[in-house]
Amino acid sequence: MYCDKCGNNIDDGLLFCPYCGSNLQQQIPQNAQQNAQQGTVQNSQQGMPQNAQQVQQNNQQGMPQNVQQAVPRNNQQMQQYQGMSHNPIGEGASKKKMSTGMLVGIICGAVALVGLIVLLIVFLVGGDDDKDKSDKKADKKTEATVEETTTEAETETETVTTEEATTEAEKLNDSVVKEVKEDYLNVLSDHNANIRNYTWQRGYNASVNYPVSIFEMKDSQIESLAFMEAPNSAVADLYMYSYVDDSVKEVLHVKDLDAEVAGGTVFYVATIDDSDEIFIYHSITDEGSDEYFEVYSPGSNGIYGMIDSYECSSWPNEDYTSMVTTYSHNNVEIEKSEFDTFINGKQDSIDTFLMYSEGEDIDSLVSRHDSECYTMDDAISELSEGLDVDTESMFKTTLPITTDINFVFASGAGGWSTDMTIDEDGNFKGVYHDSNMGETGDGYPNGTMYYSSFSGKFKNITKIDDNTYKMEMDYYNTDQTPDTEEIYDDILYIYTNPYGIEGGKVFYLYLPDKPIYELNNEFLSWSLGILGDKSNDVTLGCYAIHNESTGQGFFEYGD
Repeated sequence: MYCDKCGNNIDDGLLFCPYCGSNLQQQIPQNAQQNAQQGTVQNSQQGMPQNAQQVQQNNQQGMPQNVQQAVPRNNQQMQQYQGMSHNPIGEGASKKKMSTGMLVGIICGAVALVGLIVLLIVFLVGGDDDKDKSDKKADKKTEATVEETTTEAETETETVTTEEATTEAEKLNDSVVKEVKEDYLNVLSDHNANIRNYTWQRGYNASVNYPVSIFEMKDSQIESLAFMEAPNSAVADLYMYSYVDDSVKEVLHVKDLDAEVAGGTVFYVATIDDSDEIFIYHSITDEGSDEYFEVYSPGSNGIYGMIDSYECSSWPNEDYTSMVTTYSHNNVEIEKSEFDTFINGKQDSIDTFLMYSEGEDIDSLVSRHDSECYTMDDAISELSEGLDVDTESMFKTTLPITTDINFVFASGAGGWSTDMTIDEDGNFKGVYHDSNMGETGDGYPNGTMYYSSFSGKFKNITKIDDNTYKMEMDYYNTDQTPDTEEIYDDILYIYTNPYGIEGGKVFYLYLPDKPIYELNNEFLSWSLGILGDKSNDVTLGCYAIHNESTGQGFFEYGD
């Protein structure tokens, strides 16, 4: 036969032209091609096993791309291909058709088989890859799970450790706070006498003073302590203690902040909003007045020093016809407007008053802010809360006397006296009697007796100096009800309160070496009827008890 494309004579039964490579099947007339295909397919299907038919059918429906690419594309490949798959036919047209159909079936089967093999290889290789990937994913997941579990475990451990550390820190802080509070109590104990000696903070008629403050400064986790004390009966100083560099230290001492002067003095001490500054005002008034507004701030060592001072001074001129007022800042004279701007700004920024004296203007200013003022006893109670300390022993001061000392309060005129004994802890007992045998009546021909048997206790015993102890009246009781009466042994007994004790709030015990010049004249006058005139003596020479409120005095009287 001849190729329609190139015209060369070629053998019958070839699928492709060996010269030009064109498809010879497409050159067969359509009816002949259809007959050939029908016969080929029919014969091929009849002689093909069922599973092979299925493979061929699947292969015809979709041949893998790589298998299609395996079809010969050049003459040499086609010749090799024909040599392997073609047997020459020389027996007529029907045999040619059969041979062609069988050849097509074989080729299709081979292609299908190759396709299956390729698919199997891909599957196996891909399966291994997938397995590897799956294993790797599993490994990664396992690693991630382990890592996550480990992280969770580590986090839990860290959390526990952190909680333990926090708890330990809290314990440490709590321990430090307790130590600081105990140190503050020791400070108050050391200054106890002078703190209690400061009696004029709220005026002469005040029954209670508030000379102690316990307060927090800015960014401070532990409170600070401030208090006023009077080293003598004229002036009082301010002290402030804080926890600095792992210990309690005195960080501020302002001398003579308050004074008992004729013209009067007032003061206040305050903290400032969002600041570690202390703002202090104090003034002294006599013929004129000097007012000081001072700002104190801590240095790198925690000790406070003055960083600002404003002063207003107002005094009469030389001929006393008018008052001259000047204003200054750090000793440099300034205008009133500059002074007012500073003072108003500072007063508006006050956070807490630590302590203050009497005065309407001060009371008005304090009412607009907070205050942290304590009595001495309340401060001791506040600081000792939660501590295992014996504050009674810590702040207890005993009197240097014995109970066999007999004190007498008498004028030397008339038949009256109050006899009393007192022990070192301030417990006392005694009898007051005033006999008036001339006051008689029906049922009591032997006269009248004013009488009181009593007992009581002094508290807050404080050593003022080597020869002076201060005491406060805690209570006293009488064995009989005052203002009642009864007749006994023909005598009318009228029961009263104990004379010399009644009305007293503050008492002083004087020791024999007390200088006479330090004693109040009214008090000393009560010694005349017992000891005689002591005005020319250098020292007292005996024990004595002074009722400050009434001016009356008890003196030691021997057998």
